[in-house]
Amino acid sequence: MKHFSSTSIIGGKGEKILIVLLAASLHALVIYLLISSPLSTPTIPQSPPTVTLELALAAAAEPTPDAASKAASPAVEEPPEQNAPPPAPDSLATAQPEPVAPPKPLEKRPEPKRTATARPKPAPQRTPSPPADAPSAGASAAPTSSNPATAAAPTGVLTPASASAAHLNNPAPRYPALALKRKWQGTVTLRVRVLANGKPGEIQIVNSSRYDMLDRAAIAAVRQWTFVPAQRDGAPLDSWASFPLSFKLQ
Repeated sequence: MKHFSSTSIIGGKGEKILIVLLAASLHALVIYLLISSPLSTPTIPQSPPTVTLELALAAAAEPTPDAASKAASPAVEEPPEQNAPPPAPDSLATAQPEPVAPPKPLEKRPEPKRTATARPKPAPQRTPSPPADAPSAGASAAPTSSNPATAAAPTGVLTPASASAAHLNNPAPRYPALALKRKWQGTVTLRVRVLANGKPGEIQIVNSSRYDMLDRAAIAAVRQWTFVPAQRDGAPLDSWASFPLSFKLQ
């Protein structure tokens, strides 16, 4: 008996579930219809506005007979348009001034006579100008004679500046102590402007040793050097020269 009662209970629960599902589905259908129905309804009122527009157009067309009656009234006023033929005599008036045109070219004939008299006037003023150009030719010949003298000056041979003469006794750059400890080595190439008095002017680094300490030591040494300046025809002059300085550990 206990087993029979349990199955009946299970069956009762299943029926309840089915009823709930059916009710839920019905509610869903009702909601769907309610939602979809307002979307379809606005399509119906779209036709009435078109009808109203057509009626409005028809109403606007109806008063046209009144306008036609009004248009007929100005048509009666057409007889006064017969006054148009009078402009014909105006054309005759315009044709009359045509014979007056021929006397005008007679007045233009004396004008070219005045221009002919003005042409011979500038001719005598230009004739005395050529003799004034003669002295200028002589003046231009004078500076040409001085040009060959200046051109001959730079023909001398140029001897470059040097710092390797034995009598100069230029000291070698000092090896920095920190560079010795860290075993730094390298070669510095300096571009020096050698003045005419044999002293160094501006110094530029062409190739670095990759160590600022070695580069600065090389520049400090070259500032104490004396040079044999460059010469042209035995005369000293300022010039640029490059000097490599090496830092090597033995």
